[in-house]
Amino acid sequence: MTEVTYRASDLAFDRNWIGGAALQVAGGLRAAGFDGYLVGGCVRDLLLHRRPKDFDVATNAKPQQVKALFNRARIVGKRFKIVHVRFGREVIEVATYRARPDNRADIESDKKSTTRQPKSAMPAISYRGQITDDNAFGTLPQDAARRDFTINALYYDPARELVLDYQNGVADARANTLRMIGVPRERFIEDPVRMLRAVRFRAKLGVTIDTEICAAISECRELLSAVPPARLYDETRKFFRHGYAYQGWTELCNHNLMPKLFPHTEKVLPNDSTTDSDNTFGKLIHAALKNTDARVRAGQAVIDAFLFAVLLWRPFQIELDKAGQPSVEKIWIIGDTIFRNQSN
Repeated sequence: MTEVTYRASDLAFDRNWIGGAALQVAGGLRAAGFDGYLVGGCVRDLLLHRRPKDFDVATNAKPQQVKALFNRARIVGKRFKIVHVRFGREVIEVATYRARPDNRADIESDKKSTTRQPKSAMPAISYRGQITDDNAFGTLPQDAARRDFTINALYYDPARELVLDYQNGVADARANTLRMIGVPRERFIEDPVRMLRAVRFRAKLGVTIDTEICAAISECRELLSAVPPARLYDETRKFFRHGYAYQGWTELCNHNLMPKLFPHTEKVLPNDSTTDSDNTFGKLIHAALKNTDARVRAGQAVIDAFLFAVLLWRPFQIELDKAGQPSVEKIWIIGDTIFRNQSN
C-alpha cells in the first residue's frame, strides 16, 4: 500500500471551514508527541468543496492517553472505543488507529463449538463474518485499509497542510465515484450497516455507486435483519435530518432497502414508491420529506417523531379501520403496538 501525499492548497481546501476545536485537538495531540490527523467525512467534504458539519481526528494515542490530554473528554463505545472531546456544544471524535481483527482462524472453532465461551474468549469476528470487536489497534496504513470507502480514507495534517491518501480516495472523489475498500460482499458481511452508508452517500453527495457495491447490496441486504434496532435507528435518522431526506428515501427504495427499515410501511405502498404516484399515502410521505428538507435548508428544527408518524400513518390507519370505532384507550394501544413493531 503506497502513501500518496497532496498539498492541501493543490486540492483547494478551505481552511476557514475547519473548526477551531478540531484544530485544537489535533494540535494538542501533536504537542504531546502523538499523531493528530483530521480524517474521514470532514476531509472528504473539504475535498468536494462542501462545508463539513462534524470533525473526526485519528491518532496513534490510545483512548486512555487521549482522555488524559483533554478536559471534558470521555471514552465511549464498546465494539469500537473512541474518545469524545467536548468544546461547549461541539464534540470532536478521536479514534486510535485500528487494524482489521486478526483472528479469522478462530472463526471455525467458534462456529463448531457447542459450549458458550466466556466473552474474553470470543473471536472479534463471528462465524457469520461480522465484526464483534473492532478495537485492534494498528498503524496509519492499517487504519486506512480498514475504513469502508476510499473517499473516507483520507487524512489531513493541519500542521503541514498535507493530505495523505492510501486508497486512491482523491482520484475517486474527483471521479465522483463511491468505491469500497476491499471486496464489497465481505465488507458488508463484516458490518451490514455499510450498505445504508453507501446509499446515504449516494443521496447526500450525488456520487455514482460502484457496480460491485450495488451487486453486493442486492446479495447482502437480508443481513440488515440481524443489526440491533438501536443502530438501525441511528443510521436511519441520518437520512432524514440533513437536507436530503427525499433523495435518501428514493435511494432506499431504488436499492430495495426501505423494507428492511420500514417493513410495515412497505406493505401498504404501491409498487412504484419512488415517484409521486396517485397513492395518497405515497404523496403524504413525499410531501413530508420535501417539507423536512426545506426546514433543514431554512435552519429550522426537524422532529424525528413527526417523520416516523408520517411513515407509519397508513399501517396505523389500517389497524384503526379493523377496530371499527375504538375507544381513546384502544387508539393509544394500537399506536403503541405499531411503534413497538417498528422498533423490533
